[in-house]
Amino acid sequence: MGMSEQVTQSKELVLAPFTYAFMQDTTKGLVKIFTGPTVINQTAQEVPVVYDQEAGRFRRCTHLTEAVRHSPIAVEGYYLVLFNPCKDGQPETGQAGKPSPDLEVGRRVNIPGPWMHPLWPGQAAHYIRGHHIRSNQYLLVRIYNEEEARANWTKAIVKPAEETEEPVITDSVPDDLSVGKLFLIKGTEVSFYIPPTGVTVVKVPENQLSNASADDSQGFVREALTLERLEYCILRNQDGSKRYERGPQVVFPQPTEEFLTDKKGKQKSRAIELTGKIQGIHIKVTSAYKEEDGTEHNEGDELWITGEEVQIYYPREEHAVVTYDGKDKHYATTVPAGEGRYILNRQTGEITTVKGPAMLMPDPREFVIVRRVLSAKQCNLWYEGNKDVAEHNAQLRDVEKTAPTTRSGAVSEGDYGRSKGGRARKHALIASAAGESLMEKSLHGGGGGAVHGDQFVRSATYTQPRSITLYTKLEGAVTIDIWPGYAIMVVSKTGNRRVEVGPKTVILDYDESLAVLELSRGRPKTTDRKLKTVYLLVTNNKVSDLIDAETSDHVQVQLKLSFRCGFEGTDPNLWFSVENYIKFFTDHVRSVLKAAIKQTKIDDFYADSTAFIRDTILGAKPAEGDRRGMVFDEIGLRVVDVEVLNVEMDERIQHLLDNAQHSVVKGNIANEQARHTVALAEERHILEVRSNELQVATKKRVQELQVELGQSELATALAKIQAEIDKHEKAKVRIEASLANTNLEHGSKLERIQSEHEQRLEVAEREQAARMQMLQAETQAAIDRFGAVEGGFTEALTGLSADYTLTKMTEATAAQRLIGGENFVDAMKKLFGDQPLEGVTTRLAQLTSRASRPSNGSGKRKPAPKEDQPQT
Repeated sequence: MGMSEQVTQSKELVLAPFTYAFMQDTTKGLVKIFTGPTVINQTAQEVPVVYDQEAGRFRRCTHLTEAVRHSPIAVEGYYLVLFNPCKDGQPETGQAGKPSPDLEVGRRVNIPGPWMHPLWPGQAAHYIRGHHIRSNQYLLVRIYNEEEARANWTKAIVKPAEETEEPVITDSVPDDLSVGKLFLIKGTEVSFYIPPTGVTVVKVPENQLSNASADDSQGFVREALTLERLEYCILRNQDGSKRYERGPQVVFPQPTEEFLTDKKGKQKSRAIELTGKIQGIHIKVTSAYKEEDGTEHNEGDELWITGEEVQIYYPREEHAVVTYDGKDKHYATTVPAGEGRYILNRQTGEITTVKGPAMLMPDPREFVIVRRVLSAKQCNLWYEGNKDVAEHNAQLRDVEKTAPTTRSGAVSEGDYGRSKGGRARKHALIASAAGESLMEKSLHGGGGGAVHGDQFVRSATYTQPRSITLYTKLEGAVTIDIWPGYAIMVVSKTGNRRVEVGPKTVILDYDESLAVLELSRGRPKTTDRKLKTVYLLVTNNKVSDLIDAETSDHVQVQLKLSFRCGFEGTDPNLWFSVENYIKFFTDHVRSVLKAAIKQTKIDDFYADSTAFIRDTILGAKPAEGDRRGMVFDEIGLRVVDVEVLNVEMDERIQHLLDNAQHSVVKGNIANEQARHTVALAEERHILEVRSNELQVATKKRVQELQVELGQSELATALAKIQAEIDKHEKAKVRIEASLANTNLEHGSKLERIQSEHEQRLEVAEREQAARMQMLQAETQAAIDRFGAVEGGFTEALTGLSADYTLTKMTEATAAQRLIGGENFVDAMKKLFGDQPLEGVTTRLAQLTSRASRPSNGSGKRKPAPKEDQPQT
C-alpha cells in the first residue's frame, strides 16, 4: 500500500490528492472515475478496474488498492502524449463518481508541461522529456495528423539556437504536411524542442543506437556527422541516389537519407593521397558528367588518375573505384638498371619490354606486367645446372596451369605474387577440383578498403566449364557441344545469363563460364550424395525416389516411384534458378504424398495405390485430354508422369490386407452372382413390362384408329352437311329470285289497289258533297223545327253570338260523319254537350224522336213516356 491511499474497510477506500480510481457497474458496464481526495464506498454492484493500455481493455482488480492510480504529471520542460482525448477537450475536474465522457478513440495529443490531471476511463498517457539538441545533433519528426499538424505547427515549443542566422523550421507552416512526411529539426537552428499535436518525434532504431546521443536516455536525439579536413562521407537516399560531403562541416542527413559505412562500420573516410607518377587510382564512370574545366565524361568511361593530375582524391557520385584483390590504389614497380619487365597490351595482345632503370606503373586500363614461362627443356639449355632457374620456372608452370589462356603462357605479376610461399601447387589442386582457374589481377595495389563508395570488384577466379581443361597450349575460343535434349546456362562476369538448348555447339566468350548444378543422387533423394554437372536434361528426364509415409491408421508404407518430368516455359533462365532442382521437386512431391496418405486408411490406399498416387501427383484424369501434371512455376518444371515401382509395408499388415482382399474378392464374386440373378430377374421383369406395354400400345393404336375412323366419318358427314348447305344456298338464291318476282307483282298489285282506292275516294267525295247538300236541307228543316221548340232555345241562341252558333252548327254538319251521328240531331247533341245549348239539343232530340216514332197499328204515333216529356 502506498502513502497516497489508506484502506479503512474492505469495501472502503480513501483516495489521497493527485490519485484516482475506476469503478465499474456490473449491471450496466458503466465505468466511473473517482478522484482524490475522496472516499470510495464499494457497493455490491461495483468492482474496481484498471485500464490496460497495451491490451486496450479494462481489467478487474481483486482489491480496491490495486485500482489506485497516480495522476500523470508533466513538469516544465516535459510534455505528455495523451491517447484517446475527450471530444470537448476538457480533462477530469475531480467530481466523484462521474461517468466517462465521449472520447476520441485512436487520437492522441501532445500537451506541454506543467500539466497534471487524472485520466478518464479508456485514456492513456506517457510523458517525455523535452528534447535538448546540440549544434551537431538533430531530431527526426514525422507527421501523423495533417490537419492537427497544420493547425498547431507554430505552437511547438521551440528555443532557437544562439547566434543562428538560418530561419527556424517552425516559423512558417510548410506546404506539404501529408501524413508520414519527415522533417529534420537541426541543432544549428533549434536548441530545445517540444512537438505540437499532429507531430511525433521518431525514435532511433535499435540497430542505429550507436548514432544516438549518449546523454539522451530516451533515444530520440541523433548525432550528426562531424567531418574534419581531408575527410568525407557518403549519404544514400531511398531512391538510390547518393550525396558526397567533404569536411570540415557538420553533415545532417535528409529524412530519407542514411550514412554509408565501410567494412569496419565507419561512416567517414580519409581522402586518398596520390603522389606524382608512382601512385594512381582506377576509376569507372557510372554517370555522365562535366568537370569544372569543361571536360565531359560519358557513362562507362574508365579513368586513370595519378598524382600528377590529382594529389588528393575525393570520391564523387559519378565515380566507382575499380579494385584488384580488394586493393584500390596502385603503386609503381621499380625496374633497376640492367633489368626489364614484360608488358602485355590487353587490347592487342602485344607484349613489349621495358628496360631499367625506371619506375613502372602501367595504365591498368590497357597494360599488365607479365612473366615469361620457360619449359624444362629451355631451362636446361639456357641455364644448365641452375637449380634456382629450374625451380622458378617449374613454379611458373604450376601458376600457368591456373592462368587465363588469353595470355598464351604469360604469367602476370599478380599471378606470381599469389603463388609465393609455396601456395601455387595447393591452389592449383584446389582450383582443379573446383573447376576454377585464376584470372589476371594487377599486383600494383594497396590501401585496401580505403574507399567505401561505389566499386567494381573484379574477381580473381571463374568457373571452369565441365569436361574442358584449359592449357596454355590450346588456341582459339572454348567450345561446348550440347547433346539433344540437354541445356546449359552461360554466365558472364557482368551478370548476363543465357540458356542454350541442344543439339548445338556454343562458343564461350572470354569472361563467360557455365553454371554448375549439384543434383541429389541415390534413393531417397538427400544432399548427402550430389552430382556436379553443367548439363541439364530438359526432356524425358526420369527421376526415381523412395518415400516413407504413414496412413491415418498409423501404418507405415514405403513407396518406390519413378517420375518423368521436363522443363518448359518461355523463360529458360528459370530452369537454372535452383541449384538442386531434383531435391526441390522431390521434397514437394514427398510432402504432398505424405499429407494425402495421412488422410487415408490403409485398406483404401492398398485397394488402388497406383491410381491414388497418380491422382495425387498428376491430378484427376479429365474426361478429355491428358492430365495436367504437377507444375513448378518457380523453375519451369512439369512432372508429366509417375510410375509406381513398388509399395511396401509391414508383412503382417500386408497379409491381413491380402486376406481381407481375398474376402472382398469372394464377396465381390458372390455379389456379382447375386447381381447377375437380379439382372436376370430385372430383365425378365423388363420383358414382361415390355409385353404389357406392347399390348397397351396395341389397344391404344386401335383406339387411335377408331378415333381416326370417327374423324373420317365426321369429315364425311361434314362434307354432306356442307353439300346440303350449298344446296340450300342455291335454293335460297332461287327463293330470293322468286320473292323478287313476287314483290314486283305485289307492287303492281298495290299500285292497282291504290288507283282503285283513289277512285273510291273521288266517288266518296262526290257522295259526301251530295250528302252535304242533303244535310243542309235537313238542317234547314231542323231549323224550322227548332222554331217550334218551347222556351229556352231563344235565350240560348241569344247568349251565343250568331257567328259562334253558326260555326258550331257548321262543324256539326261537317263532322257528322266523323262523330258517328246518324242524323243532324245526334250531331248537335254531341257537339253542344256540356254547353248552354245542351238543354236545347236534348229537347230537340225528344222532338225528333217523337216525330220519328212509328205509329201503332192504327196508324197513329205512340205517345212518349212521361219521363221523356220535355219540361219548361
